[in-house]
Amino acid sequence: MSFVRSLALVTLLVMCLRNRAVLLRRLATLVELTLRLARYSTIRWVFKLLGLVMYSLVLAPAFLKVAWYYATSANVKRGLVYGAQARNTLDLYLPDGCEIADVESSTSMVTSRKDEEKRPVVIFITGGMWIIGYKAWGALLAQRLSRRGIIVASLDYRNFPQGTVGDMIA
Repeated sequence: MSFVRSLALVTLLVMCLRNRAVLLRRLATLVELTLRLARYSTIRWVFKLLGLVMYSLVLAPAFLKVAWYYATSANVKRGLVYGAQARNTLDLYLPDGCEIADVESSTSMVTSRKDEEKRPVVIFITGGMWIIGYKAWGALLAQRLSRRGIIVASLDYRNFPQGTVGDMIA
């Protein structure tokens, strides 16, 4: 019985030493990664963060101006449905003097003050590698074009994972 106990103790001691070696290797890796991280935690990251904040503050007025136009303009008709699937909606940006006739029916059409006056139409479909993209991203372009008398339709579509590539282009 004492031989079995001695063998068990020796086995346990060997396992502890092996585990200690593994533990020491992991501890060395942790120390190495901590030192690597400490190298990047110098004053440089503070300047980079400050630069990012300043860049955002410089651009914020322009972004807010476009967002305000998108949210409040009477010339922007938001959320018009063009298909039966989810996110098959569009925003329509109309120049001054244009309006939508009969929005609720399926025979909606854009008219101008002079019925004989035809206007060009631009269809804007945002890119985004099939995973990102939203119809409001075209607001700045649409604002500029509608000032020049062009009607802009900014389409939204289902992105991944809501739809497959076939769904997105259909």
